[in-house]
Formats: sequence, C-alpha cells, structure tokens
Amino acid sequence: MLGSGIYTRQMYETKILSRPLDNNSSGSRLSSTSLRVSAAALPTTVSPLHGLKVAAAAGLLAATLQWLLSSALARRVIGRAGSPTASTKENAAYTAHSVVALILMLLLSGMGSLGWWFTHAPANKILDVSPTGGWMAAVVLGAFLLWDIPTSIRVKALRKPDVIIHHIVMMVLAGIATSILPMHYIFYYFGVVELSSVPLIIYDQVTFWIDTTNDDNGNTTGKVERLTRIQSILAPITALSFALVRVVSFTKVTVEGFLPDAKAALVAAANKSRIITPPQRIGIQFLMVACTLFTLLQWFWFSQIVQAFREQMASSQSSSPS
Repeated sequence: MLGSGIYTRQMYETKILSRPLDNNSSGSRLSSTSLRVSAAALPTTVSPLHGLKVAAAAGLLAATLQWLLSSALARRVIGRAGSPTASTKENAAYTAHSVVALILMLLLSGMGSLGWWFTHAPANKILDVSPTGGWMAAVVLGAFLLWDIPTSIRVKALRKPDVIIHHIVMMVLAGIATSILPMHYIFYYFGVVELSSVPLIIYDQVTFWIDTTNDDNGNTTGKVERLTRIQSILAPITALSFALVRVVSFTKVTVEGFLPDAKAALVAAANKSRIITPPQRIGIQFLMVACTLFTLLQWFWFSQIVQAFREQMASSQSSSPS
C-alpha cells in the first residue's frame, strides 16, 4: 500500500479502526464507534500529490497571516509614534510570527493529542499508513517552507542559526512523512511534542516585549514591571512543560518506541516479511538518526532554558530593593 503512494480514508478505517481494542490499550475504555467518529472528523491526505497541495495551502495561509498581522501591528505603532522605523517593522514581524506560530502549534498539538491518545494505534506504527498523520506532516512542510524559514531569515530577531537548522531538518522530515512515510508516530512528533511549544512561544514573546520596551524612550517602567511579573509566572510553567514533554516524554517515546519499531521495520524488510521501497528504507534510516540527534538537542535546549531562568532570577534578586 505504501509503495503505491495511495492511502485513502477507507483503507485507514478498515485497517486500523475496525480492529478490536485490547484490554491493555490506553484507549480501551473508548468504544470502537467513538474512535471511528473521532478519526472521521480529522482531516486527511489521500496521496502524496494531495499532501503537496495541502502543504502549499498551509504555507501560503501562514505567510499571508504573517503579512497581515505584521502590517496591522506596524500601523498601530506608527499611529502612536508618528513615524515608521526599521525597529517598528522588526518588532511587528516578530510578534506576528509568534501569533501565527501559536495558532499552528495549537492546531498541531490538538490533532496530535487526539490521534496519539484517542485512536487505536496500528499494528505497525512505522509502515501502516496514517492519512491524518500525512495531513499534519503536509501542514508542517508547507509552513516551514513558505512561512517560518523565510521569515526567520528575514527578521533579525528570529535569525537564530540553531533554530533555523533545526527547522530545515524538520521540513525535510515532514517531506519524507508527507510523501513516503505517513506514519502513526507523526501524531506524537509533530503533534504531542508541540504542547510544550505553546507556553514557550508566549514566554519568548513576553521576553521580547521586555527587551524591546527597555530600548524605548519615555516612561516605560510600569509596563516593564508588569511584563516581568508575567514572565516570572510563565518561567516555571515553560520549564516544567518542556521538561515533561521534550525531555522525559520525547526521550521515552524515541528510545522505547520509535527506534525499536523502526529497527523492526527494517528487519522485516530484510526478511521479506514486509515489502518496502528503497526510498522508504532510506527514509526510515534517516529518521532514526534524526530522532536520536533531536533527543540530544532537547536535552541541550533544556539546559539552556534552565541557565536562562537562573540568570533572570539572579538579575531580579539583584535589582530588587533590599
């Protein structure tokens, strides 16, 4: 079925959702009927070509929202200040990017959570087709290609080499998932994982407002103090969610789930018990390497978050009156 590149909703429902639930399944308390209704309500792709169309639509929509929000925010600031500046446009673009990213992460994390926790997993999470997973991968592909990466390169405040490289690799992975490996694990890696991105995006935006407000002229002390209080509330929430999702859960799913399943799929192909195409074999091998490196990257980013929070706490304590 994967070799043909065609995966329809009927195939998905017949192959996965009609299978009775076992008592050990995390969704065993849900009936198969409710699972079927939930899956039918989720968007799908029916072929790699359809996935590319979804990617183009998602990317263009995200880029359009970026432009509209940037323009609106810049006009609002210009209306107050009276004259446009490069920093005004830069700040507006950064904030617009945060808003679009937040919308995208809410969409993906919501769909990923539904697919990962509330639908029955297929027998083979690597090779069995997930049409909704293919749709999610297509959205990620288009968003990175047409909106996120170009915006991150254009906007100086977003021009972080490690993040851009990470997103380029993610775009490649999304392309693989869209075209040849629309697997069940997409629900987790492109969905559940992004639950931690929601507080992180908000925290980064508040931090950006604090930094840019400090650069403004005029009496902004009250505004900075309010934003700093919000930041202090968001900091532990962001760190905890990142630790639970990106460090603990990501590592567990990768080490105990994805890597063994991927290895088993390659062994099955070598034993001729499952037919996969050469591109699929290469794709699985690439995904194994990428997921291993991403696991290490999550730990590195977490150490940076902890260090940043420590520095902010030390700065707050030193600036507070004795």
